[in-house]
Amino acid sequence: MAQTVVTRVPAEVKNEAKVVGAMQDTTPGDMLALAWREYVENHREELAWEFEAATRMVRSGDAEGMAGMLGRDNEALAAEMAERTRTGSD
Repeated sequence: MAQTVVTRVPAEVKNEAKVVGAMQDTTPGDMLALAWREYVENHREELAWEFEAATRMVRSGDAEGMAGMLGRDNEALAAEMAERTRTGSD
């Protein structure tokens, strides 16, 4: 089932996607989905390493490490994730 999500894309990229999409008889949304699948495939090892690192941080309660990985504004979220993992709550 397709879902509509608002995503900000630079105008230049959007215009290029429209042109290439028209040539290939596809929509910019379908092109974005394909690009995402290709990105994940081409960066599988890097993504796996990052997920494993995040899992280790959550399991060990490393809120500071998670905050650094997620961004400075998410320190409270990282602490909450670590606490939930420690206590086993959802």
